[in-house]
Amino acid sequence: MAIEIDLRIEDEKWKQLGDIDAICNRAVNAAANITKQDDAKLDLLLAGDDVLAELNQQWRGKTGPTDVLSFPAAPNPEHFLGDIAIAYDIAARDADKSSVSIAAHLSHLLVHGFLHLLGHDHVGDDEAEHMEAIECEVLASLGIANPYSRIA
Repeated sequence: MAIEIDLRIEDEKWKQLGDIDAICNRAVNAAANITKQDDAKLDLLLAGDDVLAELNQQWRGKTGPTDVLSFPAAPNPEHFLGDIAIAYDIAARDADKSSVSIAAHLSHLLVHGFLHLLGHDHVGDDEAEHMEAIECEVLASLGIANPYSRIA
């Protein structure tokens, strides 16, 4: 199982992480492995807060930036799952608050966004627990500690 990622980097700060392609591919493909997702494609945008604020307003009617947005695609013969967009500045602040590397937090946001593309959600408590359990399993497979144990 492999997920093909079409990566677009709009905020140069993301490049500080080094091999961003490897980080993204490792996280998304670990999620695909755990969820048993067959070969597929997705688009990934790594941008700044300003771009995510625009997308958040346009698609969710919410003011201000958010860390990650997912836009699932309708079922299609090309096996295109959809789009994920992630904001650098929010990711960096949240990583700092949680005392984790930006790369580890990016991996978490990618896994979270990927699960949304597969139809998972966290609106209700049961849904949230289920989604968080999958996230934690994927992150553990990457050697990343449970991010929810750090939330006060």
